[in-house]
Amino acid sequence: MKHEDIVAYIETKKEYLDKTDFEMLSKILERMHVNEKKKLEEIKEKGDLEFRKGNYKEACELYTSYLAINKENHIIWSNRSAAYHKMAMTEESIEDCKEGLRLKPTFAKFYLRLGVLSRDTDIASAISYFERGLEVDPQHEVMREVLEEAKQKEKEATIPANVSEENLHPQAGELPNNSLKSKEEL
Repeated sequence: MKHEDIVAYIETKKEYLDKTDFEMLSKILERMHVNEKKKLEEIKEKGDLEFRKGNYKEACELYTSYLAINKENHIIWSNRSAAYHKMAMTEESIEDCKEGLRLKPTFAKFYLRLGVLSRDTDIASAISYFERGLEVDPQHEVMREVLEEAKQKEKEATIPANVSEENLHPQAGELPNNSLKSKEEL
């Protein structure tokens, strides 16, 4: 239960408490909220430090402990997704991105990571994620670059393997290589 929900609940029961009890309860709740925020910030900082040191498993564990207390911070979902990604835990990384998008659909980094995670297995989905990311953040240069790379990869995937680049782009007036049989073959 979130702090705001508890405060709202206490407000509805205010008439059953005397003024002194209500004020004391409100102060206790506020102190608890401040302490929780400090604890969460410490956990996040430790997780970030472990991530920077390359200790992705430890970072992931710290972000998970944060999420056990507060699931509403999209940055933590993003950070844990990045840690999962570094550990090649693709499905977990994707799930965290999707949860983060539920909380903050305008956070472009989720679309970038989802596109990167998808491009080897589902290029069409990757392109879709990159395009959505650019809708959210049209100035995101990395997103633009990976979108172009993904489109190129998709284009190359549609060309049959036995067709060479020469055959695709003959010089003016020339026929593509191998388009006619040689005199010996006729």
